Amino acid sequence: MRFHRDGREPTAGERLRHAALVVALGACALGVQCRCGDDVRPAGSGTSAASASAAASSTAPVTEAPSSEPLTIATDTPPAWILVADSTRVSGAASYLPIQVGALADGTPPHLGDSFSVATLSKEEATHAPNRPVGELLAAYEYPRFAAVTESTGKRMLELRDLADGSRLEIPIGDAPTALHVHRDELLVATSAIEWSAARPGTRAQAVKLHTVSLASPGEAPRELCRFVEEGPLRKSIDFFVRSGDWVVAVDDVRAPYSAIYFRAAAGAAEPCRKWKLPELVNGHYTHGLVVRHAGDRDAALLLIAEYGVFTHLGQVLLALSVRDEALDAGDRYVSPEWPDPELTLGEEKGDYDPPGPELDGRSRPLELLGGKAFTRWTGLGLALGAPPRIALAAGVRGLLLVPWGPKPRRAELIDVGGACLDVLSFGKGLLALVDPASQRVAERPGRPQPKPSPTTLVTLSWDAAGRAVVERTTLPGYFNRFVQ
Repeated sequence: MRFHRDGREPTAGERLRHAALVVALGACALGVQCRCGDDVRPAGSGTSAASASAAASSTAPVTEAPSSEPLTIATDTPPAWILVADSTRVSGAASYLPIQVGALADGTPPHLGDSFSVATLSKEEATHAPNRPVGELLAAYEYPRFAAVTESTGKRMLELRDLADGSRLEIPIGDAPTALHVHRDELLVATSAIEWSAARPGTRAQAVKLHTVSLASPGEAPRELCRFVEEGPLRKSIDFFVRSGDWVVAVDDVRAPYSAIYFRAAAGAAEPCRKWKLPELVNGHYTHGLVVRHAGDRDAALLLIAEYGVFTHLGQVLLALSVRDEALDAGDRYVSPEWPDPELTLGEEKGDYDPPGPELDGRSRPLELLGGKAFTRWTGLGLALGAPPRIALAAGVRGLLLVPWGPKPRRAELIDVGGACLDVLSFGKGLLALVDPASQRVAERPGRPQPKPSPTTLVTLSWDAAGRAVVERTTLPGYFNRFVQ
């Protein structure tokens, strides 16, 4: 039985720690006083995580009440342009295609821009972390700005492009970059580096940093926005950014204590960073996120997808965390396969190790599914603002899953989008999806070459007054499997 996503067998110590965790969680379930995880204080907090958790459970719960609908949602203006990518890089470089979608609401079909290729590094290559799925590109986009991490003569570089005027610039970067995000005229760069500890001389610590690069004045040196230091060589890093309006959240997805960095980016100047504590995972990591702001702009829900692998099965879970007055503290809460937290979980799927394999690629025997017949990885996350709002999950050959916002459902609505749903993107009150109509594969299998089907279809989904799905399709000139955000 495999324990790790990369297929390694568990060590004796890992087996012992897992058994101890199961016993501890069992004691908690029986009412025995116990606590799991580290006492981590968010930046600017004077209370411990344990006391904050107790206060949150009595006055400001971490999640929405399971039976309630979310508050009125603040919607973002749909982008005029989007960028899609072929992250398989069969030719050695990633292919990108800008698409003008600003007039879709008026019935005007998308306008395809000029495609281009960049030898973009993947997160696995840039960080040397074995738990990063191959194909996660270090690239970011907001029209007309594009940024990617490349390598030139052994040095990592930031390649910046303006897709409107065709200009291009390379900037050297020192620390290992782990995530990028473009917002207006600023590029956010997350880096991770081992350095000497200031608190404990002679020992090493992991420094997670956020930098900003001015795209209006690209000659200026990157500016450090904030940093957080964890004692010990923990290989911590920010894995992805999510944004809604001027809310920016950078999620640290691997290894306890799990956390996120939050700040407001308005008028080109970012406010001070805050550190949010996320629920701990049992041998898992976060893969996707989405910020859903409520009207009033002080509260929100942070949606997260997490994958995990334990002795008995593989799993993926959809979580909803409430943000009250721009603060989030999950306290000592764990997302455990043995004792799922109904207040955190909106949906969960499980698969057996049969046949053996550490990936959610459809070969495993399904144990629990929200819809469809194959146990495939969720590769995209979006929000459909119908009545009621539903959460959209790209689920490979199963199609598109629409999960109700409320208590953990046994089943979700399954939309047949005409092929394998590779990725999904919120777009106004509807959705955009990348679909492989010719694919008979169960799912992409990271790290293993696969024949490239062609072409991909861009699918636009909206809902009429009667709640019926309206689907429009545009064939793209090639294979593209990711929205670049």
